[in-house]
Amino acid sequence: MNFKARRTGVIAAILAIISLAADRAGAEVYMYRDARGVIFFTDHKPDSRLNLSLLKKYDFPNSKSIRREKALFPASYDSYISDASSRYGLDQRLIKSVIQVESGFNRLAVSPKGARGLMQLMPETAKLLRVRNSFDAEQNIRGGAAYLRDMLDTFNGNVRLALAAYNAGPEAVKRYKGIPPYKETREYVDRVMSTYTAVAGHIGMSEAVASASADHYEKPRKAVFYTYRNSEGAIVFTDSPTGQKRILTD
Repeated sequence: MNFKARRTGVIAAILAIISLAADRAGAEVYMYRDARGVIFFTDHKPDSRLNLSLLKKYDFPNSKSIRREKALFPASYDSYISDASSRYGLDQRLIKSVIQVESGFNRLAVSPKGARGLMQLMPETAKLLRVRNSFDAEQNIRGGAAYLRDMLDTFNGNVRLALAAYNAGPEAVKRYKGIPPYKETREYVDRVMSTYTAVAGHIGMSEAVASASADHYEKPRKAVFYTYRNSEGAIVFTDSPTGQKRILTD
């Protein structure tokens, strides 16, 4: 496992812990780096006067978003989705959002163009992905997740471009250097992103998970980090040995 994939996995693991501690009304967590290169996480926005580089802001969903996820997505294929999520380093909620828009969770769905199954695989695409039966839920989800992972890697983790490529093909995205001006594709991207944002907040942790390269992705078995409360009362998460040591294992 390369360093980038390991670091991404550890970051996602730390953010998972932060999300569990988030207030019911939702929470914002900031990731920043100091002059020494130490990475910190805090639930307070860093003081602009400090010599800190803000790397990313994460938004975590509130309890309403969690209830919305349960209402939107049936649990029928959760085990297959979980397996594909772990295998390809994808957020389960992103996979579910694609399935919802593609087929409405109907494993026997067939589009006018001939796309089949939960994640609407075209026969030629299914063949390339070694999916023998597109109406088999496990095979279809595995194949669709593999293709989505490939699109994310092709477009450097950009979720919107990956979705556009999933719908219109990667060559169209490359040709137009962005989301193609096709009504169907633009509406598709908006619908998936709208569904995904509704259940995942403003991407947040899922963006880090979705950005890892599947070629070397491996779920971290252990993440070690430290937490402390600073003078302003902010909870700080860091990889520097300061404060209380915490170990997260899968």
